[in-house]
Amino acid sequence: MMHILERFIIHMASATFLTVAVYFALMYWLRKNRQVRNWISPEVNHVLVTSALIVFALATLREPFDVYFGSQVWYKAIFDQLSWVIGAGLSVWGLWRFRR
Repeated sequence: MMHILERFIIHMASATFLTVAVYFALMYWLRKNRQVRNWISPEVNHVLVTSALIVFALATLREPFDVYFGSQVWYKAIFDQLSWVIGAGLSVWGLWRFRR
């Protein structure tokens, strides 16, 4: 149980840092490339949500493979995905509050 809790905390911290990094990368990309504005809105709230969705989608792609190949049990994958989505959500909320 402690291992699951430790991974939960690590994933939350990683999701937070990755979401912030993707947010700044997207904002930089939006400033440098005007064609990107056709498919990503330059509004801060939209970029925040897009960055969180990118991090959550990419981070949770690994979990089904771990369960399928037997390297972790199914309930551990559920807690891993929850930690990624909570971490990404908290970082969006924190950046949104910081930008206000």
